[in-house]
Amino acid sequence: MTLNMIATDVSIDKIFEYYREVTRKNVIKLLLRCKKMYEARIEVKKILALIIRKETLYKWYISYKDTLPVDVPE
Repeated sequence: MTLNMIATDVSIDKIFEYYREVTRKNVIKLLLRCKKMYEARIEVKKILALIIRKETLYKWYISYKDTLPVDVPE
């Protein structure tokens, strides 16, 4: 699983050092942190999908622009 993770500024070891004690407060903090990371992952996936779609449409337009009607703006 860690092989699929992106390198971050803070290693996972540091996170576990910070939350060394298993207390209610630390568990809640860690769960909230995980939730934020999961939500960020969802947003990043949406952004990347839009970028890929834009690039695909642009490549399609470049390859077919000579076959389009003349009045289509570039």
